[in-house]
Amino acid sequence: MLNIRFSTLYVVAIYVVVSYVIWTYKPLVFFTKSGAMKSFGLGDAQTVFYYPMILIFLSIIIFYIFELNN
Repeated sequence: MLNIRFSTLYVVAIYVVVSYVIWTYKPLVFFTKSGAMKSFGLGDAQTVFYYPMILIFLSIIIFYIFELNN
């Protein structure tokens, strides 16, 4: 049977909550003033902090923090 550690559920829950909060507040680093997601790049109306890429890094960081504590 598939065994899932209880701390993994915490990691997933925190990831979903943080992702939702970022999506709800739509900071100008990731989104335009109209609420559309900025594309990845260095030009005008583009950003280096691309929302999906930040989510990937966020998931790795959250998981790593929980692994250090367990």
